[in-house]
Amino acid sequence: MAGIMCSLNARVSILAAANPAYGRYNPRRSVEANVQLPAALLSRFDLLWLLMDKADQENDLRLAKHITYVHQNCVQPPSQFDPLSMRLIRRYVALCRRKQPTVPEALAEYLVGAYVELRREARNSQDRTFTSARNLLAILRLSTALARLRLVDAVEKEDVNEAMRLLEKSKDSLNVEVDGSRARRNANDAIFEVRRR
Repeated sequence: MAGIMCSLNARVSILAAANPAYGRYNPRRSVEANVQLPAALLSRFDLLWLLMDKADQENDLRLAKHITYVHQNCVQPPSQFDPLSMRLIRRYVALCRRKQPTVPEALAEYLVGAYVELRREARNSQDRTFTSARNLLAILRLSTALARLRLVDAVEKEDVNEAMRLLEKSKDSLNVEVDGSRARRNANDAIFEVRRR
């Protein structure tokens, strides 16, 4: 986010990336503490995904070969499939933008029930993320976007279920495991954090 301060229209899509403070993500600390952004700001994003660079010899070798090939040849390496043309993708996106799917009345009850269940699960679990009314809005936006991708005029139950699955998976990515168990903040971490501040 590069420290940019701005006011944006409420109808914009934002894709943002943040690096962890001090260069390394600490799984024992919360997301807010790692990226040094308040929960109130982070909760405004529909989905948060934690992407950690974990050492893996096979993936590291594949990535190194790819980067070296691109650097030497100034082109992408040959792929095993033919990518879609940009013209076709632009046409598809233009068609999607024309669609304005609505949420049927029958589905509204299902959405409310799903949100209430999300809140109940958040209260009863050791979840390190936050669940608020903004999550309901996120589910609505994601469901509508999924209906648009299918070029239909009404949101369906499958769209809502997929939106909830995406939300759940994004939360799972934030609950990092350390040594096979969920990361828990211990007294040493708290002392270290106070000392660092």
